[in-house]
Amino acid sequence: MVVNQTPMATIDTRLKLILDFNPRKATRDAINWGPNTDIIEDMNKAQLLDGKKANGEDMPKYEQFTLKNKPSQFIPSNKSYSLKDKGKLHNLIIATANMSSLSITSTDSDKNEKLQHNGPGESVKEEEAFGLTEENRDLMNKKLIIPFMHRRLRGEV
Repeated sequence: MVVNQTPMATIDTRLKLILDFNPRKATRDAINWGPNTDIIEDMNKAQLLDGKKANGEDMPKYEQFTLKNKPSQFIPSNKSYSLKDKGKLHNLIIATANMSSLSITSTDSDKNEKLQHNGPGESVKEEEAFGLTEENRDLMNKKLIIPFMHRRLRGEV
């Protein structure tokens, strides 16, 4: 059944939406909304496959041991650790948010082992690998969170 709202009822509804609006809750909901979550997870996967840490710095370089013992198709041309040879790790990335933070991790039970550099040398901590670069955080805000907030204020989501 369609109910015709009077202009005053529409104003009252909009005013209630505005007064009840909580930016932290809207941000959390925007991140946890299915399509947005998938995009954020894909952003982190792309960073890892490009050999980038969450802060935008390059992953450590492969050790000589690894370069000699891995099939060449798994070693990127720039020789930075890219996790391409660790498919399960980046295929199990999940993004979630609460009222104060965004969390990106992998449900791969061996994630910490897989983040260790092969052979003696530098390793990557989970918090360095999982997360978005500043560029991707800006993109997430502009393309996902702000439009979601606008839809929330219009009562669409």
